[in-house]
Amino acid sequence: MTTCTPVLLGSGTAVLSASGLSDLDLTCGEGFVLVSLQVGFPAERPVVRSRALADGVIDQSEYLGQRAVSVTLRLDHRVASTQALIDWLMPFMSPRRRPTLTWSLPQTPLDLRSLTLRGVDAPIVISGPKYTTILCSWVSEDAFAVSPTEQCESLSPLDPPAEVGRTYPLTFDRYYDPQPPAGSFYVVNNGTAPAQWTAQIDASAVDPILTINGVNMEFDRNGGVSLITGQTLNIDTKQRTILLNDDPTLSRYDRVNFQDWNWDDLLIQPGSNLVRIQGTGFDASTLLTFCWRDTYL
Repeated sequence: MTTCTPVLLGSGTAVLSASGLSDLDLTCGEGFVLVSLQVGFPAERPVVRSRALADGVIDQSEYLGQRAVSVTLRLDHRVASTQALIDWLMPFMSPRRRPTLTWSLPQTPLDLRSLTLRGVDAPIVISGPKYTTILCSWVSEDAFAVSPTEQCESLSPLDPPAEVGRTYPLTFDRYYDPQPPAGSFYVVNNGTAPAQWTAQIDASAVDPILTINGVNMEFDRNGGVSLITGQTLNIDTKQRTILLNDDPTLSRYDRVNFQDWNWDDLLIQPGSNLVRIQGTGFDASTLLTFCWRDTYL
């Protein structure tokens, strides 16, 4: 399929993408007419038990499950044959693939959300000689939608903190934004839900400490972590891994103070979050790279 301009200026968008396939834009009028898009609320994961000798239950539910996503499409045989359009669409329904649906709503076409999906069902309804309708159903991997664009910040712990000077002419009352301490920066999650993140610490470093909103990941257990030139320490909160050189066989989880926190404590919250790196053995090549996506319920 070729790229195109949405049918109506200011309308919403809906694009399917997957590895090995060309993007399929469902709102461009090139054979597919988007009739409806339904992004369901995440399924509940109830943790309840009956209240002994009394009515009601003890409800300790906390986490969410998958979302059900469905798209109703009408196929325009004037652009291509009905069978050709179906054949373009069906690879995105294969359970062997994990396509990504990226969408936006009318009036906010640039405010994008995305979910990674697994195909469930796609019945073809033949109810007339023209404009066949097809309903595609998926379930999401995650409970939360994310921004399709990953954001990254990089920092050398040896860089002095940036100082903001006065702005002239002066106005009163004057207000100065709080400045982060040395070796730190603010990360802004513009979403409405806690966000997963990845971080990479490039050598050199000895027993680094990575702090997220006051929660310390201290790499000084069981001999600690010493990085030399060419080595990296990679942290992924979604996969819950801490790896040397991003190698699955070189876990360094046993070197961190994992008894002092859980992974949910480390997620970046909606709004501004303070990220800081400390330690010894830093040199001019030491670099912290921190990446995240805005996350939405």
